[in-house]
Amino acid sequence: MDTLDLEEKKGRENCSKNEQSNSEKGNLKGLLKIEVIATGIGLTKDDMSNLFLSFSQANKEISSKYGGTGLGLWISKKIVQAGRGDIAVDSEKGRGSNFIVVFPTQARDD
Repeated sequence: MDTLDLEEKKGRENCSKNEQSNSEKGNLKGLLKIEVIATGIGLTKDDMSNLFLSFSQANKEISSKYGGTGLGLWISKKIVQAGRGDIAVDSEKGRGSNFIVVFPTQARDD
């Protein structure tokens, strides 16, 4: 599974924009990348297209089998964005999913 998919590249670009702004202020340290590897059922590209929308789940089959409101990943995305980061998923049906979160980091004022 290629973890550097289009969504992660987009996330890195967004963080790079934040980096540039912070770099001009002299307080950028780098990036913090968190990757969660889930060995579940995996997702198709179509399933992933609405995954981070509110009240959305990958597909009806998953909703009926596992339940849930479809808010978990939407809330996660909002929290990550509040920290000026980005979240993406890379997945393949039958092989699991990789969730990638990237945050710009700043220097501490001691």
